[in-house]
Amino acid sequence: MREKMQLIMLFVLCSKTVSKTTLSNLCYDASIDEQKIYDLLNIEKQNNNVTISDDTITVKTTEFKDYLSEKRKKLNKNQRYEISDLSRYITPVKIIVRDVVKDKIKDKFFRHTNVTIANEALNEVKKPKAHKVLYDDVPLQSYKPTWAHRTNDKNIYDLRTYGSRIIIFILGGVTYAEMREVYEMVKEYNRDIIIGSTSIITPKTFMDDIYMLKTNIRSRNTVNLKKKLVRSYTVGKKKELERERKY
Repeated sequence: MREKMQLIMLFVLCSKTVSKTTLSNLCYDASIDEQKIYDLLNIEKQNNNVTISDDTITVKTTEFKDYLSEKRKKLNKNQRYEISDLSRYITPVKIIVRDVVKDKIKDKFFRHTNVTIANEALNEVKKPKAHKVLYDDVPLQSYKPTWAHRTNDKNIYDLRTYGSRIIIFILGGVTYAEMREVYEMVKEYNRDIIIGSTSIITPKTFMDDIYMLKTNIRSRNTVNLKKKLVRSYTVGKKKELERERKY
């Protein structure tokens, strides 16, 4: 069931526009409740990625999406001679990290990841101030963190020899596909790339979390409704007692 829903969602999100009739026919053929697909689409709608009208479902495009799409086309052209039974989806992580490695990342979308400016800032040698620091006669520059730079020991093989360490942290969860791509780029570019996240996402856990969220919202609404009913009943009873006391 989940696999069928994933395929239908991929079809909708990869299409610019889909008619509601087409979606209904797909759900009918796959024996899936149509409302479940609309529940997933409502999440995209809240993220301002999808608009649902009377007849059609339209997937919105943005400048960043177009940027990623162009990069994917170039990567697919470069990899067309590779032997593969199925084409793999290229995640945004791979596109962004490749641009960071090659110092081609767009400042328009990533204003705080300019590698050139960052390297220039790190290479600047600032004179220590005259006031006392942690130890006498020790400049503050010596306490600068060096975890991103290679070790001075030539006997140790260090990937940071070829560039600074790249650390990626994704809020909300990382997929196995993203971890695999980072591992491949470590081998391809001989760079020290670390990826981490708050959790690991699989298609199953993603779908389960969505329905858990929906269930929690429903139960929360039910509890709030019960509280309102109890409150109104209590207020009504108090008013009745006050009237009886008056008479």
